[in-house]
Amino acid sequence: MAPDTANSAIDQTALSTDPPASASIVERRRLGLADTAASGHGTIVTRDTLRSDGPTPIPAPIPARIGRYMVIRPLGAGGMGVVVEAYDPELDRRVAIKLLKPDRGGGESQARLLREAQAMARLSHPNVVQVHDVGMVGDQVFVAMELIRGQTLAHWLSERPRGWREVVRQFIEAARGLQAAHAVGLVHRDFKPDNVLLADDGRVR
Repeated sequence: MAPDTANSAIDQTALSTDPPASASIVERRRLGLADTAASGHGTIVTRDTLRSDGPTPIPAPIPARIGRYMVIRPLGAGGMGVVVEAYDPELDRRVAIKLLKPDRGGGESQARLLREAQAMARLSHPNVVQVHDVGMVGDQVFVAMELIRGQTLAHWLSERPRGWREVVRQFIEAARGLQAAHAVGLVHRDFKPDNVLLADDGRVR
């Protein structure tokens, strides 16, 4: 079954059904995507939240420069590392950089992380944060990504009561991004509203 055809059928069914049935459809879709990804042979990566709605305390010191990028401020921290806003002087733009924690596995693990980041960089989808660059700084892998101005889906949900159709529509967009990642062998191990971004332009990543 062609992915676009499947997406369209599921999306339309979800948005035209009563809320309990709609939730069931979305859950089945989520589980189906997970099964598809688990059956592949791709590596497993995670994506921590790239929040741009305010600085978050960072547990470790951050260098003033990461490769060619000049660090501006911290954005968040997670199990895999820290995320900062930085400036790229070569392309005159701001980016989000994830600086991954040093891995105890040494060079082999660093090479694996680089391969995973490179796979992410080859993925282009409107519901996936775009990766611009990957590299090493000291013994740490860094990933330079599109800087999203907006808020997390969790924050959006907590702001005020939302209509069920509006909520389902946002989760469908998030599911499309997951499906695109799964199609190239990448699995998000911590998918939840806190780790989904809703940009100021209304697009979910």
